[in-house]
Amino acid sequence: MATFILKFDPIEYARKLRGAGMTQDQADIQAQELERIVELQSQALLEQREQQAKATQEYAQKLSNLEAKELANKGDLREVELRLLKEIEVVRREIATLKYGTLKFIIWTGVGVSAILISTLGSMMAKGFSWW
Repeated sequence: MATFILKFDPIEYARKLRGAGMTQDQADIQAQELERIVELQSQALLEQREQQAKATQEYAQKLSNLEAKELANKGDLREVELRLLKEIEVVRREIATLKYGTLKFIIWTGVGVSAILISTLGSMMAKGFSWW
């Protein structure tokens, strides 16, 4: 199983921030914090998958421990299949929600950084043209 689900390159992100006018320290801190958040989201997804796998394995173990007279019939198997499909769908929705939340965070972080850059550049231009 992969240990990192969401891909994020903090070096490339910091390079882009520096290219947009941020200082080296600001870009590094921003990239480090965003990398930490992405890592936490990835870890949460992995833990969720591991819990699902464990629950599925426990259920399979219980089924395998049944005596011959208690073997599942086709209806029982269909019921189990439907329950597992529902659980898988729930996990997929949760993963999509986490991805969406991470994407929103990245976008709003970019908006915030852009606002800071615009206000800083505006201030610098105002001072340069003696508007203040």
